[in-house]
Amino acid sequence: MLRLFLLRLWPALIPLIAYFLWMRWRNRVRHKQGLEAMRLREGPWLAAVLCSIFTAGVLLVILGTEGEMQEGSYVPPKLVDGKVVEGHFEP
Repeated sequence: MLRLFLLRLWPALIPLIAYFLWMRWRNRVRHKQGLEAMRLREGPWLAAVLCSIFTAGVLLVILGTEGEMQEGSYVPPKLVDGKVVEGHFEP
């Protein structure tokens, strides 16, 4: 389950990661200028989370609709004479 999440939905985390990296960079620049660093909780978290949710939704739609539609019925894998016969579609 974790593998599926990481492989399929990791792009949804890109807006949050980008925001976090931008905050770190901005705070370094502000520190060099002698200004007070921004606190992480003061940022536009709502926008970052909404972008992540939108990205996840788009990915779920794209991944859910890609691939070929198979005609016929699916025969699941089974064990025959000690060997695994792979699943397949039969017309």
